[in-house]
Amino acid sequence: MHIGVIGTGRLGSFRARALRGLADVDNLILYDQNREVATSLAIELEATAVRSISEVIDAGLDGLVISTSTVDHVTLVETGIEAGLPIFCEKPISLDLSATDRLVRRVSSSGVQVQVGFQRRFDAGFRMAHEKVLGGELGQIYLVRMVGHDHEPPPESFIKGSGGMYRDMHIHEFDLVPWVVGQPIIEVYAEGSVLVDEAFRRHGDVDTTAAVLKLARGALVVLTGSRHNPLGYDVRMELHGSGDSVSVGWDNRAPIRPVETKKSVAGSPYLTFFDRFADAYRAELVEFLRVVRGEIKSPSTVEESRPSRRGAFGAEVWRRDHRPVVVNSVV
Repeated sequence: MHIGVIGTGRLGSFRARALRGLADVDNLILYDQNREVATSLAIELEATAVRSISEVIDAGLDGLVISTSTVDHVTLVETGIEAGLPIFCEKPISLDLSATDRLVRRVSSSGVQVQVGFQRRFDAGFRMAHEKVLGGELGQIYLVRMVGHDHEPPPESFIKGSGGMYRDMHIHEFDLVPWVVGQPIIEVYAEGSVLVDEAFRRHGDVDTTAAVLKLARGALVVLTGSRHNPLGYDVRMELHGSGDSVSVGWDNRAPIRPVETKKSVAGSPYLTFFDRFADAYRAELVEFLRVVRGEIKSPSTVEESRPSRRGAFGAEVWRRDHRPVVVNSVV
């Protein structure tokens, strides 16, 4: 199988290495605006680095992986659609709702399969929770708690173009909660503060958040987020229902310390999202290759990314205007 990778930065290079380790991938074509970076990775992986995006598209690919800055996603997905290639694109597809809606229509009319990189859907724990909820083991869902805490804050250069904490960091929760619980988010209440780094305030962003999400059948979700956790990278979920209560992410590497003991985290704590979700990142690429082979439809579509985008915008509106936001009213 012949796969093209556009963007070979931190995440793109991880994607390329993971793809090279899969038996079905015979050849990789790499492109990055920083040609030196792409060339160095190509030498490491015995791949081919090219000088332009058009060279990638014209290389006789079976599938295309887009791992660039968000601002380029829509244009590159459209380029892949024109070439008729199955596409994997990092989240978010776009920071703009209207651009996302236009792309949804374009993908639908083209028939091309596009998979959006929400890797948490492929984490073993979240998949088990999803199956338990849909199988009825938890009964009626009452409450969901979500934690999303970075270990160290990102550099200011990232903050400037990230789209903000809700559209960058919490977009995962806005995607994951409806997928796990099987209910869309209908209303959002959110608040944020700058407690970690004044760089966030300079770019109109926050670094510490709390939100309450209301789901379609009445369940409530409490979501907290922080750009700094001194112990490590922390992503956890609790689901409380009429039949059972379960958690995801409460393992011996969870970077939180009980006050009842002097012991620190039992295992080596997670420090980055690569560390916490390495298996999930690989699993979603395995599924993408199944999409490329025509065995399955996209397991994370562009259309499915619309509600998460609306949820993120709704949280921003609440923080700005201090009023409840009906998600479907966000335009």
